[in-house]
Amino acid sequence: MNDACSEKLCAVEYAMSPSMKAWMEFSRLVDLGQRELSNALRCHQLNAGQLHLLVTVRSNEGLTQQEIADHLCHTKANVSQLLDKMERSGLVRRTADGRSYRVALTDEGRALLDHVVPELESIVERQFSALNSIDRGDFFRMLGILFEASTADLELVAS
Repeated sequence: MNDACSEKLCAVEYAMSPSMKAWMEFSRLVDLGQRELSNALRCHQLNAGQLHLLVTVRSNEGLTQQEIADHLCHTKANVSQLLDKMERSGLVRRTADGRSYRVALTDEGRALLDHVVPELESIVERQFSALNSIDRGDFFRMLGILFEASTADLELVAS
């Protein structure tokens, strides 16, 4: 990149609000972490969406597809597609409950999660090792505040 382009980039970046700069940096950080976690998941024929679904179901056996969709902030159709694939792979099972389906992990799904989570936790621990425990606590608290504000905004838009 030549100096002129570099200066333009800095000028554009400088004109952004501090919130926008923070969001962009956070987005870059998430992208880097996601790339590494995705590579690890790919070794187990999983993606991030499937991992989130497995963890959610493991923590809340018997949720309906709609409850899972609401928890993951996905559409019911998207969750249904994920579940179709995961059911074919033998990781989850759906049981009819009236007009809904309840979802549970199979023994194979539990075993896979028990194997994958420690591997992913070691990656995440390494990524967060630059923060001490107080900084981590502050970071997670702030993420919670931002998440709550974002979901409240989404609820206002939806109503």
